[in-house]
Amino acid sequence: MDVVSLGETMILFSPEETGQLRYNRNYYSRVAGAETNTLIGLAKLGYQTGWMSRVGKDELGKRIIASVRGEGVDTSFVKEDESAPTGLFLKERTTVDSSKVFY
Repeated sequence: MDVVSLGETMILFSPEETGQLRYNRNYYSRVAGAETNTLIGLAKLGYQTGWMSRVGKDELGKRIIASVRGEGVDTSFVKEDESAPTGLFLKERTTVDSSKVFY
């Protein structure tokens, strides 16, 4: 293996429109994490990559593992934790150029 990374990847919920979270009703979700983004990019360049982490033993954890594995990253080092849920975070886009995240 050429590169192994340790880090957290979560599910990001982003609103479909700009504005404060209290006014948004429609969100889309995606897998998000700097470490896995880097590993995916390196895998696409032909490097053998592996990710070490822990996700909840739940549907969102399974989604993350499947998504990262589907991009060519070895996920055999990822553990599923029965005692903790997979992490989530929300993005608030108050304007097109301004956003905040809440974990």
